[in-house]
Amino acid sequence: MPESIAVAVGSRAYGPWRLPIKALAAVMAILLLLAAPARAEPITILGLGDSLMAGYGLSRGSSFPAQLEAALRQRGHDARVINAGVSGDTTAGGKARLGWSLAERPDAAIVELGANDGLRGLPVEQMRANLNAILAELAAKGVPTLPA
Repeated sequence: MPESIAVAVGSRAYGPWRLPIKALAAVMAILLLLAAPARAEPITILGLGDSLMAGYGLSRGSSFPAQLEAALRQRGHDARVINAGVSGDTTAGGKARLGWSLAERPDAAIVELGANDGLRGLPVEQMRANLNAILAELAAKGVPTLPA
């Protein structure tokens, strides 16, 4: 992404995505507040995804995980959002690295994968199987998950 575009996108706080990001932050906050008992440590959210999660071409503070963490904190939630986005990643890549991402012991997860599978023309059945495996592993670990 050219630098001029990245700066414009970052300075507009996601432009047309601002309301969906606020809505997602509110949904995640509600889910986490209902699901998690009161605690002294921050709520940890894993953002597993591709370049959209990683914030490719954006400044570090403009990535989706950084924006979500800031929105949750602004609303009084002690939250930490882990940016486990990798530019160019596929569902197979996300599935392969899920184990080390879970080492952070997240309380919740957002899974945003599949766009690169489609761009590469990978079989839909393979993408579905990988996403199902990711969601099943997160469920087995008791991690509430928002597929995005």
